[in-house]
Amino acid sequence: MGSFWGHVVPGTFFIAFALWWAYSIFKRYFASIIRPNNQPYQSTAAFISKSSNIPAEPLLKLIASVIGIVGEAVTGFDTNWNYDNIQNNFQHMLMFFYYAINAVADLAVFYKVRYIPPNIDYLSAILAIFNEGFIFANHLHGRKMLDIKLHMCRVYSITACVLASIIELVMDKTDVRPAIFRCVCYLW
Repeated sequence: MGSFWGHVVPGTFFIAFALWWAYSIFKRYFASIIRPNNQPYQSTAAFISKSSNIPAEPLLKLIASVIGIVGEAVTGFDTNWNYDNIQNNFQHMLMFFYYAINAVADLAVFYKVRYIPPNIDYLSAILAIFNEGFIFANHLHGRKMLDIKLHMCRVYSITACVLASIIELVMDKTDVRPAIFRCVCYLW
């Protein structure tokens, strides 16, 4: 999917997830302020309603990742069904694969699977975004200068996402600022 759609669809998902996180963060934060008897604000890697039986965010992330992997596999063939663009498509498939791992980790946290490491949802998210940045930084060979510049701008925003996620992981989970910073970086 080195096509227009192969780049627009993942970008749209990043924007959608960032906006969903922002909405969920502010909803959770203001609910904790308005009703102080409720639980205080608590940041999480994925924002799933505590009253929901269906973890929509991780499921959507997993479905989007599988569609991305299949889409990259299919569009890698040329008109004679030879696998024409293996390296470029494999890089994109690998990126989607790491987001699928993150979705599985989010599901494991939601369903309270025993013996999973603490903060695996944050760690898998950091691994996924770091992997995307690594691929973007090494996705520049043979490209025109403007294309290289655009990819490097994306590498900078991905680096900010990695740092924001690490900050949110290590800081106090009752502080809303790191979560908002993560949203802003992903939206960027």
